[in-house]
Amino acid sequence: GGAAFENCGKVKTVKFPASLTSINITAFSDCERLSEIYISDLVAWNGVDFWYENWETGETKSGVRSYFMDNQVQKNIYLNGEKITDLVIPAELTNISESLFCETSIQSVSYEDPYAVRSIGDGAFHGCASLTSMEIPAGIDTLPIYFASYCTSLERIEIPDNITTIQFDAFSGCENLKRVDMADSVEDLGRDVFKGCKSLEIVELSDSIKGLYD
Repeated sequence: GGAAFENCGKVKTVKFPASLTSINITAFSDCERLSEIYISDLVAWNGVDFWYENWETGETKSGVRSYFMDNQVQKNIYLNGEKITDLVIPAELTNISESLFCETSIQSVSYEDPYAVRSIGDGAFHGCASLTSMEIPAGIDTLPIYFASYCTSLERIEIPDNITTIQFDAFSGCENLKRVDMADSVEDLGRDVFKGCKSLEIVELSDSIKGLYD
């Protein structure tokens, strides 16, 4: 329920069962030491609905995992007891939820089947400060808002030829990013895509670019 563990300042570890289907985002409010998340099924965890209720109107809003994950604390995710560092997205996970791996300690991302993923939610890899290697799946055409922003260990990104649109702030704050290789398929770059990438030395823009947007 709402605020179930609110302000439990010493809580460091939470183990979530595969049977869990929804979490009110206030359940762990102000648990400022929460940094270890244990799960047993990545696909099931991806499907958990994070929601909140407006106490004044009674209306509920779903799909707000970012309120739980994005708390400026790097989190370790354990799958069946093993810490995830080199993340391999299983083929069964076809739609990656928003903020799914936000501010986690993963170091690399790859895909069991790069063509299986059909969509990626906003901020999916935002704030992964230890991330050094990232594969972009072949089954999508858009990199969403805050896709891998503030991944401060990333030094190089290769945008493959299935990507046509990179939305705003996708890689903003990647302060150690030095090189971006962009396929000719990319047509649109959103606002602040590489804002704050102060180490950036080489950007090979696509020959198909139609818009650099405000």
